[in-house]
Amino acid sequence: MRFMKLFINNIDSIAIGKFDGIHLGHQKLFSKLEKNGAIVIIDKERDRYLLPKQYFSRYTDIPIFRYLLTDIRELNGKEFIKKLEIDFPDLKEVIVGYDFKFGNGRNCSIQELKKYSNFKITVIDEVKSGNISIHSGEIIRRLKSGEIELANRFLGRQFSIIGKHIKGQGVGKRSLVPTINIDCSEFISPKNGVYLTETVLKSGTYKSISFLGVRETTDNKFSLETYILDRECKDIDFGEVKTRFIKYIRDNKKFQNLESLKNQILEDIKIANSYL
Repeated sequence: MRFMKLFINNIDSIAIGKFDGIHLGHQKLFSKLEKNGAIVIIDKERDRYLLPKQYFSRYTDIPIFRYLLTDIRELNGKEFIKKLEIDFPDLKEVIVGYDFKFGNGRNCSIQELKKYSNFKITVIDEVKSGNISIHSGEIIRRLKSGEIELANRFLGRQFSIIGKHIKGQGVGKRSLVPTINIDCSEFISPKNGVYLTETVLKSGTYKSISFLGVRETTDNKFSLETYILDRECKDIDFGEVKTRFIKYIRDNKKFQNLESLKNQILEDIKIANSYL
């Protein structure tokens, strides 16, 4: 097992699940934790996440532990429970969602969790917004269709991409408008297009518009580029960049030349300012 060692001997309650992004359903589980509670993530490693695990601590101050699925997938139900007892010797309560499964082949349910353990088992019912069940798959579906405001509602926060500032083509600075190019390789990508965004840098938070997608007019490469609306980029301290997605403005499209693209960008800026 590999996980971050915190105050493991003091943990008396855990919320356990995949937690492949912090959304309203996850937050409901976390709210039931005791003072010495912790989050246990069962992590199936993948290329992209709603929220990569290294950023979880920015959204919660609850201690976080991580079980890699590859390390525990062969454990049967009783063995998994025994592992919890060993890893968390002061554990008294386990909090899970209504659809929690565990053990080899996920063949154990909440019924077995109650049967095989001496923990208090707290089960959180399905969390809905209206008649829509909130879960990561639904949020990803909304992001992919450009329904960013609905996805944000289900998340209980603004969907964000965090990444390092990287070198771009230089075309924007020379011929269009100067943009910040951001490494977005760890995050699930929403629908390609132009968004009203907020950009968080070391120096502050700025209103912005962001392009996400293939640069069809220039080099046909995928990118996330941000233009800050309320100040020039040249005097900003770059490094890590956090892009908060607020509203979908338009689809990605190919332009005949850079002048047409520049005119469209200037129109996008006007539209963004009208929302603000």
